[in-house]
Amino acid sequence: MVTECYREFEDSGRMEQTRLWIDSGKMSPRLLALLTEMMTVIDCQQAVIVGADEVLTREYQEICRMIVDFEALAKPFNYDDLEWRVLRTQDYGKLEAMITPYVTARAIQDRLDEVCTPAGWWNEFRDWKQGQLCGITIVTQSREVTKWDGAPDMQVEKLKGGLSDATKRAAVQWGIGRYLYYLGKMKADILSGYQFGAEKREHKDPKTKDTIKFWWKPNAAAVKAIKAASEGK
Repeated sequence: MVTECYREFEDSGRMEQTRLWIDSGKMSPRLLALLTEMMTVIDCQQAVIVGADEVLTREYQEICRMIVDFEALAKPFNYDDLEWRVLRTQDYGKLEAMITPYVTARAIQDRLDEVCTPAGWWNEFRDWKQGQLCGITIVTQSREVTKWDGAPDMQVEKLKGGLSDATKRAAVQWGIGRYLYYLGKMKADILSGYQFGAEKREHKDPKTKDTIKFWWKPNAAAVKAIKAASEGK
């Protein structure tokens, strides 16, 4: 969790005294240690640790730059925060579908709010060829940093799909959900009919141009791999 650092200035006639107020209630031990090391960098003579439920008043005039916990930003997601999509289908005597997991746009927003606070990040979009560019800006301890990526518009819900995909790719630039790219190829179970949680897909034969509609779900091995990654195994 991002800390909120407040600096109070007192005119002692000879020097400027700085007090650093740290909300430690939502801070990891690693981040607290990092912040302690930085006290000398921002010329802090005194540090006061306050409880997470204590309200700091407006008399503290200057808010220090946020310290972003990038490890927390990139940590694995819960399985329920992920969805699946078909990458490609093939039929060499048996229909197969290769699939990949991805983080939902809402889960990405929640992660950024949790780590950076709602006021510590924002996104913006630009039209790009036949798609969308998304830039995610995070306020760091030294400056505002924006990372961009893009995605083509989708066939279904063209603009909304492009914006959503561009957001997910820009988030990967910050490490959000990047671990999913290293999990290897995954396959779907092709079902004979609808089952709860199944999704529908089409496969077009490149030779005959015939279209086959089928239902699919991630197979057991894919689900196991994602759940293990979510638990850090």
